[in-house]
Amino acid sequence: MSDAAHHAKSLLKELGVASLPVDPYAIARAIDIEVCEDDCGGYTGMILVVEGEALISVKSSLREDSRKRFTVAHELGHYRIPGHLLGENTVFRCMERDFDAFDKNGDKESEANEFAAELLMPESLFASRIWSKELSYELLRELLSEFNTSLTATARRFVKVSGDCALVCSEGSSIRWFVKGKNFPFYLRSAGKVSDDSVAIGFFEGGMLPRSFGHVPSHAWLDDHRQKGDASVRELAVSIPYYNQVLSFLYVESDDEHYKDEYVGELDGCLKFRKR
Repeated sequence: MSDAAHHAKSLLKELGVASLPVDPYAIARAIDIEVCEDDCGGYTGMILVVEGEALISVKSSLREDSRKRFTVAHELGHYRIPGHLLGENTVFRCMERDFDAFDKNGDKESEANEFAAELLMPESLFASRIWSKELSYELLRELLSEFNTSLTATARRFVKVSGDCALVCSEGSSIRWFVKGKNFPFYLRSAGKVSDDSVAIGFFEGGMLPRSFGHVPSHAWLDDHRQKGDASVRELAVSIPYYNQVLSFLYVESDDEHYKDEYVGELDGCLKFRKR
């Protein structure tokens, strides 16, 4: 567990929070931080400390309540992680891109995201929900409902906790970011146009994405020099039309492993993952 996640776990313990979904607004109130919404154009979330008094502001035009909740939790991370806020007069203004930052050692936005993920989806509770289970439409709906988190945040958490797959977000037919589980041993293509051999490209070409995992060439997502033997990639691509995005969930398998197609629900949403 990272230091940032440890501070989130400590805060939950300090306040005696043990039920789901975790309410970041209630946590802010409990430690005397006011939370408001604003029509700001310059940031997605902000924490302002003036003479020791703290205020969290969230962009009111954020579409989903779950994104607002994550933003509040992220700003709480800046407040609670040592070294983020120095002195009695300071401010953090966090842009949309800051909420994509993960796994960057020493990066304060990345640490705040790790804090938020642990605060809203405590690892012990999340792991108990997915342990020895196939990630199905029904399970995903349960996770989204129980933790009251967005699809993207929940998918990220699944990858990190389960450890055996990777998640790539594409936007406007270009790779935007990726996250890998600890047991995923390959380098991923980290930038550039989505491969024409991927499943995800179908969405950006105006088509409908299949509701099942598809087999794609390893070069569609993996860096060539890290390919090993006869590895192939199974991709489940899920569109998020409002943001012109696709989330691709990737498993690397050897060619002698065969799985029949498993249909998945539309995602808004609803899909079915296979957790090995």
